[in-house]
Amino acid sequence: MAESHLPDKIDLPSASSTTTKAKSTKASSSSSSSSSSVVGGSPFRVLIVAFTHTAIDHVVRMLVRLRREHFPHLIPWKLPIGRLDRVVSSDDSPSSSTSSSSSSSSSSSSSDNNNNNNNGNDGDDGDAAPPSAASGSCLPEVDVLESDKKGPIQFVRRNAQCIVAGTVWAVRKAFKKELRDPPQFDLVILDESSQMRLGEAAICFHWLAKDGRMVLAGDHEQLPPITSVLYPPPPSVVPWGDVFGDISAIHGSIFQYCKQRDKEGKVTRMLVENWRMNEELCELPATTIYATKTKTISTTNNNNNDDDVIYHPATATIAARRWPSLASPPRDDLVRLLVDPAKPLVVIKLMSVPQDDSSDDVVRSGVFPQAPLVANVAALLRKCTLGETSHISQFWAKHLLIIAPHHAQRLQIKKEVSQLPLFGKVERALGTSPSSSDIQFVETVEKSQGQQREGIIIDYAIFDKSVVQREAGFLYHRNRLNVALSRARTKCILIVSDDVMRPPLLDDVDPSVAALVEQGYTYLKAAVDYATAHGAYKEISLPNILENIQNIRAELNK
Repeated sequence: MAESHLPDKIDLPSASSTTTKAKSTKASSSSSSSSSSVVGGSPFRVLIVAFTHTAIDHVVRMLVRLRREHFPHLIPWKLPIGRLDRVVSSDDSPSSSTSSSSSSSSSSSSSDNNNNNNNGNDGDDGDAAPPSAASGSCLPEVDVLESDKKGPIQFVRRNAQCIVAGTVWAVRKAFKKELRDPPQFDLVILDESSQMRLGEAAICFHWLAKDGRMVLAGDHEQLPPITSVLYPPPPSVVPWGDVFGDISAIHGSIFQYCKQRDKEGKVTRMLVENWRMNEELCELPATTIYATKTKTISTTNNNNNDDDVIYHPATATIAARRWPSLASPPRDDLVRLLVDPAKPLVVIKLMSVPQDDSSDDVVRSGVFPQAPLVANVAALLRKCTLGETSHISQFWAKHLLIIAPHHAQRLQIKKEVSQLPLFGKVERALGTSPSSSDIQFVETVEKSQGQQREGIIIDYAIFDKSVVQREAGFLYHRNRLNVALSRARTKCILIVSDDVMRPPLLDDVDPSVAALVEQGYTYLKAAVDYATAHGAYKEISLPNILENIQNIRAELNK
């Protein structure tokens, strides 16, 4: 979790402690430890659960990375790590849709549907699957446990000290036949719990050992669980002990449900150390969304101290991270702005053409005229990283992700990218079986939550005023914008249109999200103002967009 962007954490404590402890009414099974082995120390089992495979894979990668880098003396002692149903690839491995839960080579396509409803079948949330074990890119420290077989329960029974990680539905599937004699975990961690609904989180309580601890990690300022209906906002005051005082709250996330009841901040701690973004990228959310007075825990006693703690990069190394520069300084102003390592946040504003201009027909026809620009900017950033990544799939997996709010935008951008010589056909970039689906290098905001890259391109340009106003509750939702703008480590390029930058009419917005829409527009404008103040803002008129693309291509051809 060291790399996760998780500004808040909720602990469910016992009445006498401020540490992360939640007592379970379940008795610990004696058979759970009778046949297990303990290499050193006391028995301690950890269960890590999240709603998406992306979140689980990220946590497992960080576990392995921390162990390799910071605890090399523990290498002779193999702490067993089990991943339910999926092979975990390394950070720079190509992504593939090959299933890892069996030896079959059948492919599973990634759905464009952002509905996270799962119906409890197999825990597949639509994430692109990682490579199979045969690809050779998996982490050797991690065992793959098939949830529909006895592997998971045998793994837990055999190892008194172990870590099991999986989606909530995979965990349910793996242990549902053990309800009479359930495996007991001393620590249960719900990662990205702001995306996990109350009912889904309740599944995990069954596996919590007596006197065990449960930790909820999440960010209520990012996207909540996706539901098919919109529920009214909860009342402002809900007593902690009144579980049924706010029925509407049970339709949201377990994180929000608990946080709303922690009015005095007894069990909530804000994590102010950001392990992802450099100093400049961290400054925008620090001064807008997370600019709050935070309670810190003293290291010398258990008393809480009210201190002004600023949301900041965790280390000086993280704060100083920079996007790699080109070998020679570019001459074109736009190209120089896009690749400048000293400008982590860049905003490009596309100006609409007049209504009587014939070229406006292209805009109103539904084609996204900025798609070729987005693709060429991606190619420009690829050229900056040629010395660091030799394979194009490594570039997409580690260095760059493109985010667009609409599926039509995604398809247009993917088409434009695949036609560029620097990238070639996307299929050739895989280096895997022909049946594999393409690399997921263009995602919606929902799919990008929980992911991170060195650089992010956000295509937020829409040139239809009626569409912008009709989708104001979607486009300007502050949590959505916060997710998009917080995926990058070193470089974030935001492309907007003048139609998007006009204030939305709140009279036409659903009252339940009107406040978030107003806050979201304010946040979007703050990003533009920040880039402007730092000399990282440029306006381009649509009739001149082709000229700017040609200037980028001239740099690519050097």
